[in-house]
Amino acid sequence: MSDSPQVAIIDDDEVKRETMRDEFELADWAVIAYSGPFQRLAELTERVLRESNRAVCDHHFFNNYAAFNGAAAVAELYRHRFPAVLVTQYEVAEMVEIRKYRRCIPVLLTPKEADPDTLAQSWELCRREFDGNFIPTRKPWETLVRITDISDDTVYVLLPGWNSDEVIRVPRRILPAKLAPHLQPGEHLFATVNKGAEDQSELFFEKFEYRGN
Repeated sequence: MSDSPQVAIIDDDEVKRETMRDEFELADWAVIAYSGPFQRLAELTERVLRESNRAVCDHHFFNNYAAFNGAAAVAELYRHRFPAVLVTQYEVAEMVEIRKYRRCIPVLLTPKEADPDTLAQSWELCRREFDGNFIPTRKPWETLVRITDISDDTVYVLLPGWNSDEVIRVPRRILPAKLAPHLQPGEHLFATVNKGAEDQSELFFEKFEYRGN
């Protein structure tokens, strides 16, 4: 496939899709705007991989557009080494949901930030990350994680190596089931985290381990 921009637009809002199409075509980019619906993530992934070479994706889908959210879609494309950018105004409202996928979402933009120049830079950042070249805010490090509280679906933690005063909500489902006996206030785990993140919305967590006290 040509390396010239062939952009997949993944958005449930027809007006937004057409607005982005017009803007991108003015930048001489070929555009494929997906109107849905998509029942399976694999269906969307296969089409995007086959028909384009980069993507911009909304997060919160309405009107039965897809049986998954945009964060899941961008993360799946990342696993295929395909440059995709998540664009959403729900970053704060959906922070915990997005955090499940944040390791595989190199760039998250607001709609106002998603202009052709910024997107071009963001797709290039994705490609560099595929090759292991992380910017400081995305570089993964092993670090200590201290549990402060838990609920049925969330683990509340502190990262002494990042900001010891700011509690962070982590989806319980991203922790291995074998760690369940150790999910207690006061317990310590280790995880791989991007400690250079400037804001907790940028934080990702993976490779949780318990090593005893």
